[in-house]
Amino acid sequence: MGRRSDGGADGFIPFEDGVTATTGAECSGYENAFHPCKSTSAGAGYVQSSFSDSSPSVAEETFMSASYVHSRGFDKYFQLLRVQEFDGCISVGINGYSRGWVKMYPFSELPGLTDITVRFKICLQPGCTDVINFQVGGSGVITRASVDGREVEDSGAFTHIKTVSQFRMGSGNILDVPVSLDNGMKWQQVEVTVKNASEVTSIAWIPETYEVQTNGFWLDDITVGKIPGSWDRGASGSLRILYWNIQNGMWGDQGNNYENFVNWVRKYSPDICVWCEGRSNYMTGSSTSNKTPYLSNDVSASSGWAELASRYGHNYLGAAWRSGDNFPQVVTSRHPVTRELLLGNLSGGDPIWHGSGMFSIDCDGTAVNIVTVHLRPGDEYDNYRLYEISEILSSTLGSDTYSGRGNWVMVGDFNSTSHFDRAYYDLDESAYSVHQQIASYSGLTDLMHGLYPDRLISSTSSGRIDYMFLSDDLYSRVTDACTLVDSWVTPVLASTGISNFRLPSDHRPILVQIKLK
Repeated sequence: MGRRSDGGADGFIPFEDGVTATTGAECSGYENAFHPCKSTSAGAGYVQSSFSDSSPSVAEETFMSASYVHSRGFDKYFQLLRVQEFDGCISVGINGYSRGWVKMYPFSELPGLTDITVRFKICLQPGCTDVINFQVGGSGVITRASVDGREVEDSGAFTHIKTVSQFRMGSGNILDVPVSLDNGMKWQQVEVTVKNASEVTSIAWIPETYEVQTNGFWLDDITVGKIPGSWDRGASGSLRILYWNIQNGMWGDQGNNYENFVNWVRKYSPDICVWCEGRSNYMTGSSTSNKTPYLSNDVSASSGWAELASRYGHNYLGAAWRSGDNFPQVVTSRHPVTRELLLGNLSGGDPIWHGSGMFSIDCDGTAVNIVTVHLRPGDEYDNYRLYEISEILSSTLGSDTYSGRGNWVMVGDFNSTSHFDRAYYDLDESAYSVHQQIASYSGLTDLMHGLYPDRLISSTSSGRIDYMFLSDDLYSRVTDACTLVDSWVTPVLASTGISNFRLPSDHRPILVQIKLK
């Protein structure tokens, strides 16, 4: 049908003289359909033969009416590239001219965070030589998959880089490759589990190779279901800790009286929040302050933090910063907070760049000890950060005063790369020194690496520099955790003239749920 519209209206076909049974036999199916025709004319049958970044969606690319798009079910799909309707299913890139793919719109109806199961049937084109990737974008990590009820062992089948998780359905070892379709189509049932999906989660089926080769497939019976119980609070005794570098004290929402920020925090209902960069430095394109900050370094009533935190249900506060620095770490909580230690300088007299603090929080009789961290930024300061973290560790959980305690959380913006993630970077070994020091001397577990080893769960657009570390007594009780991606925290370039500022922040939050009792 080429590009077509609703019944009776004009559509589009590849050839000005029309398409007949004879000329249609000579079509590859990938011709652009730019010539108007009546909807009753025969056509090539492709939904999208090409797309552009400026108009990538099915409806925009094909000029189909909204009613027709809905009647065919195309409104669930963002892209249907080189896709045909095919005898009760869809074919994708079957003719081998170039790879085709299928992308669905994000699942905007998902409430908050949840785990989901995606099921679908797939049949590879006979002689397929490519790897078909099932991708999860936006939010969510693939944790398991099965084919015809047989569990797929990871061994490289599951990958996650930044915000794209992928199940590589290798032809010949995970999926069967038919020799021919003489005896009918060889359908295989695939089931994939995705943890931490949100309203920005989308799914796609994309062959791995750009080059022309045999990489077509058929797709049918796509279903998505919520896994009951995921991220539920359950019985009493659960504890949610939320960390986020809110970039200049969420200055981007200051003009809105922080309504978006407050509503967002309420959505996830944390018991404890740790905010990095807790002062509202209101910036202009010249990087100078042009407005009195509502949020300042301390947490007194006059700082604004007491009022702001009370709006999302937290009445206890603490803060850590270095004198003369405007980037404090702020702790707010439903439970009483005691700041036990404020670190501003290294033993040699140099500053801990943004300060550091140790806080004890009484969670209904269980003391949780939190160390807040914000190390010096800059690629050239690996050795400085090593000095900072060594001083922080030796002064807190490594000191004679506090070493007998349990229930440790160390969290913040470490401005450094973990040695666990070295496969994703090309850096000198000094870049990993901070995290090697933590691994060697703290006894703490890197939360996101522990849950998802060999995957890069990114906290910024360029990689992972925000971390939460837990002692074994807390890590063993983790029920859910994620680097949080949703429709509001997804960074958008700010129109300030400052290239690295994004709204609402240039970082992503980390959320963990722990069963304390």
